[in-house]
Amino acid sequence: MVFAGETALSEKTMLNPSRVVTYAICEKDYDKTLLNDELIYPDKQVRLELWAYNPKQFSEGNSADDISIVLSFADTSDERI
Repeated sequence: MVFAGETALSEKTMLNPSRVVTYAICEKDYDKTLLNDELIYPDKQVRLELWAYNPKQFSEGNSADDISIVLSFADTSDERI
């Protein structure tokens, strides 16, 4: 899993991070990842984006690549972005 969405954008810009951390995984790995104890935090919510490709393939460190981050906000009307 890599940081995606507002979480990744806040790591690369001056945007304040959201309270909800956003991760991205490949859609075909979705079922396998749910069984991982890392994702089970009853008191903490996360946003999980399912991507058609493996986000680690082009990731830079623990964040998604810049182009994927920009494209994930293509339909947003948030003025901060």
